[in-house]
Amino acid sequence: GAAKDVCDLVEEQLKKHDADVVGVQSLSDRKALDVVKKMAKRSIAVVITDCSAEGLCGAGRKIVRNMNIDLDSGALADKELSLAFLVVGTSTNNATAAASKEAIEKGGQTVPKAFDRAGVKSLKNSHPTFLDAGVDDVQAVAASFAAAVAAGAVEAAAGIRGAGGGAKGTSESAGAGARSKKVKMFFAGDEAHEALDALAPGFPNAAPDSEPEEATLQSLAGAAKD
Repeated sequence: GAAKDVCDLVEEQLKKHDADVVGVQSLSDRKALDVVKKMAKRSIAVVITDCSAEGLCGAGRKIVRNMNIDLDSGALADKELSLAFLVVGTSTNNATAAASKEAIEKGGQTVPKAFDRAGVKSLKNSHPTFLDAGVDDVQAVAASFAAAVAAGAVEAAAGIRGAGGGAKGTSESAGAGARSKKVKMFFAGDEAHEALDALAPGFPNAAPDSEPEEATLQSLAGAAKD
């Protein structure tokens, strides 16, 4: 269906954002659930499914059924995964699109509900969750969706580097702390001293009121205390 084409567009856009797309998996394949279970901590599962006014497509129903049968409630919670979900309808005209949108959105909600039950929460970043491939600007929606996913991936990576604190805030605080620290330079030997004198201007955080010191036990111990 149209979801496959949309998926290809989203993948293309994610790569433009330098997002790490580790794989693309058809939901109709039984191993799709295994892929979800093996996802790395704080990864984002991007799920794009076809849906009509009559209900979710077969592949979408399959992943929902398998998750509800094979996974206990909260089974994936410790992984801190996120779900970016986009349901895709295909209307022939604007009148049909308007009449079927609510039913399509309602039918698609079984997917995020299954993920939420397993402990995978919806991506916090605001992103499109509905696309009518028959009447909407598919390229624009795919680009907006991918941008939100890429931003979420950056925040998730920042949270991991921040050692368990709030994702973006922790990363920025840690970065500010690193920038505030001064660089103390030591050398061992005359040639190293000359080389360090040449390199010193390239260190933006080098203490301006200090000269490079010879690396003796006493000088290193003093620096450690500071």
